[in-house]
Amino acid sequence: MGSNMKQQKCLLCHGDAKVISEGALESRIRVSCRTCGEYGCSDKVWQFADLKSCDKNKLQAAIRERRTKGLPMVFMVMGEAVHPNCTAVEDLLNEYPRTATEMIDRTMLNLARLAEHPCDEIEFKLSDYPILFGRDFNDMVQMIELLKSMDYVTDALTTNDMIRLRISAQGWRMIEELQRGNLESRQAFVAMWFDPEMQAVWEGGLKPAIEQAGGFSAIRIDLQEHNEKICDRIIAEIRRSRFVVADFTGNRGGVYYEAGFAQGLGIPVIWTVREDWLDRVHFDTRQYNHIVYENPQELRRALTNRVCATIPGAS
Repeated sequence: MGSNMKQQKCLLCHGDAKVISEGALESRIRVSCRTCGEYGCSDKVWQFADLKSCDKNKLQAAIRERRTKGLPMVFMVMGEAVHPNCTAVEDLLNEYPRTATEMIDRTMLNLARLAEHPCDEIEFKLSDYPILFGRDFNDMVQMIELLKSMDYVTDALTTNDMIRLRISAQGWRMIEELQRGNLESRQAFVAMWFDPEMQAVWEGGLKPAIEQAGGFSAIRIDLQEHNEKICDRIIAEIRRSRFVVADFTGNRGGVYYEAGFAQGLGIPVIWTVREDWLDRVHFDTRQYNHIVYENPQELRRALTNRVCATIPGAS
């Protein structure tokens, strides 16, 4: 396989970068950028991606956050990702925090991954702003000031080329609270419509995606043998789970209950729905970032990416 150098500018930040085109047809492009990190993209993304500035910022943050989690390099494609090593641009955009609180929480989790010991001083280059979900260096400074005001970080020092800080005792308590869920559990509870038409969604989408994203075991209550009342067994399995996937296809009341119960326990919930049922999802839950899919293959790809991006311990 041949390779050659292309334009020496990053697709996302337009800064200097090492850009290599791989393959005779130049269909794969690998970028190494000090701001955005290492990522790959298809030639179609490189040439035709019509990305707004805010979308480029979101992609930068997603790429850097994945690297702090030790995940493989992102390879971006337009439209549906047909290969498991590829990620659709749309899916990466959907990984971006939806609220200020989520942004702060995930910033603290990123900081924790950069510290090998609670006493470590964490160093940032001025170009590391995507790790703190910043749009630029000024955003990074403002985020650090916000974290200082919340007593989450201390000893923050900015020089001409570096920012240094430490996570405070209160910051570490906050991080442990975020991670407190069932961190040792390798089980994921699936709340869904138990209808024959959903069997392909389970077998080709939900179950393999959960298993692929870090070796979790997918639990569906109607497939478990037990002697308990069904509601007691559901509650027990949710309590044992690392996270819950709630699929609202069929608009079943039990799925709403199980998702709400998990949220009340602080267990992460991933929301999914088949596209033809999206307009029937209850308005109280439409605020959540649902994975909307047309077929099991699309669900499998998107759910694998969402679990890897949002569940600590997934890979």
